[in-house]
Formats: sequence, structure tokens, C-alpha cells
Amino acid sequence: TYERGVEDYTLACGTGCGSTACVLDKLGLLVDGRLTCENQGGILEVSRQPDGLFLEGGAEIVKVYELEI
Repeated sequence: TYERGVEDYTLACGTGCGSTACVLDKLGLLVDGRLTCENQGGILEVSRQPDGLFLEGGAEIVKVYELEI
């Protein structure tokens, strides 16, 4: 997914997966309140809970920056 602000491609897009889950839920197509998204960075599970959406998946540091203030 190309992300504005990052100005590059990301390995996973939680916003896109979450938005897709919301639309599928509104259409009655979100099976068991869960969506499995396959991204370049791996699998992301989105689940609908009474208090919001939850994202589950792997995490990996791909770059480290240092900022001197």
C-alpha cells in the first residue's frame, strides 16, 4: 500500500484492512466478525469487537531513525 505521509510503500496497511472490514460488516459480509488480510509484510487479522476493531499480526522493525533535538 502506498501511504501518504510515508511517501513510500508499506508492508501492511492497518487503516486499509480496518476500513475494508467495516464496509464488509455494514454489507453483512464479515464472516464471524473477522477478516484475514494478506499483505506484503504478512497476515493481518482484523476482528470486530463491541468496543471497536482489533488488529493482530506480526511486527518487525524495518528501519531505525535517530533524531537529535
